[in-house]
Amino acid sequence: MAPVPSFSSSTSRRILIVDPDRASRELARKSLALPDLEIVEASGIDEALHAAEQDPPDVLISELVLADGSGFALCRAIRESVTLASKPILIVSRWGLEADRILGFECGVDDFLAKPYFARELSSRVRAVLRRSSQLVRPVHEHPLTTREGLSIDPHRRTAWVDGVAVALTQREYSLLETLASAGGRVLSRGDLMKTAWSSPRGLHERSVDAHIKSLRRKLGSARDSIETVRGMGYRFADENRRPGLELRRESLDPVDALEPVRDAMG
Repeated sequence: MAPVPSFSSSTSRRILIVDPDRASRELARKSLALPDLEIVEASGIDEALHAAEQDPPDVLISELVLADGSGFALCRAIRESVTLASKPILIVSRWGLEADRILGFECGVDDFLAKPYFARELSSRVRAVLRRSSQLVRPVHEHPLTTREGLSIDPHRRTAWVDGVAVALTQREYSLLETLASAGGRVLSRGDLMKTAWSSPRGLHERSVDAHIKSLRRKLGSARDSIETVRGMGYRFADENRRPGLELRRESLDPVDALEPVRDAMG
């Protein structure tokens, strides 16, 4: 099946719907039947990647269970693509297990929506991620925020660099990084971070933040220690002049540890 756009305009935002079930794709299409949205359909991973590489979507909506793999596999492929890595990904599924959500966030999923869903809910979720992605214009006087460990953050471009190399972050990962870096070393709870990075945190568990922080640290590489975990409280951006105390843990979370931080760094 070739990707079939519903309409096109110079100002439309492109939405790629990936689902092996024709009826489900049609439902999603009708839910997003708005004049400023261009809908493209795909039934599996290969078809979706081909469509996305030909004309990158503004948002990708994927069923978790696909004929040629999983929505998580598609997400990993998108995140490994130079041109597509920052595109928002929404997973829809009848399965809503917390473990699936955490695994999805570790793969780079931006949001989850359980089936069956109301048309208005899907539309609202898509609108929310589009708003976040469009908030790229900042005051011209705003300069890149240079931080520790060779890490630089440019709020105007919503881009981060480590040792001069751009880091491919999802919108949510970038939002978490900028929020922490702008907090002046203050500890931010997981709830605080959810309010900033998620437009609609209702129904999400605070452990989802841990999964995103794990992914963010991994991508920061040599600058991973810029994010400190304050046990029982949350996260903060590291101060090079502050010696880590017993309550701090800088290591990344292992997959099993994503549910609860357990290791402490000894100062």
